[in-house]
Amino acid sequence: ALVGAIAAEERAHVAVGVTWFARACTALGLQPGEMYRRWLLQLNPDLLKGPFDHCERNLVRLPREWYDPQAWPQQQQEIPPPSIQPSSQLPSSPPPQEQEQQQPQQQATAAAAAVPVADGGSCSGQHAGGVSSAPQCTTRDRVVRPVRG
Repeated sequence: ALVGAIAAEERAHVAVGVTWFARACTALGLQPGEMYRRWLLQLNPDLLKGPFDHCERNLVRLPREWYDPQAWPQQQQEIPPPSIQPSSQLPSSPPPQEQEQQQPQQQATAAAAAVPVADGGSCSGQHAGGVSSAPQCTTRDRVVRPVRG
């Protein structure tokens, strides 16, 4: 029971992190999948060896194309490391009038980015140690939304 509670809590943490990363990349005009792959290769290139539990990662909406080199586009097999702009070069906030125009779109995006997280669900299929073409996942979903303070 304790392991299940910890696993559910960790799923929630990962789901929030995935949502945050995707939103941060989008706000900076970057492609989240490409940036995720670049950072993985830069920070720990030996990490991407698998086997991967695709079903568990799918439950927290972590796209396979982000972490599994076998699912990467061929041209991105060897990706250059990410470049970080000094904070003075980051995009500035739009003028107040533009912010008001963007607000409905941002609210719709935020509502659409809620991440379902498994709450006592189960996975079946060979995905932890073997190859799985399509693992079957069932969940009793609960929606995790990032808290803004």
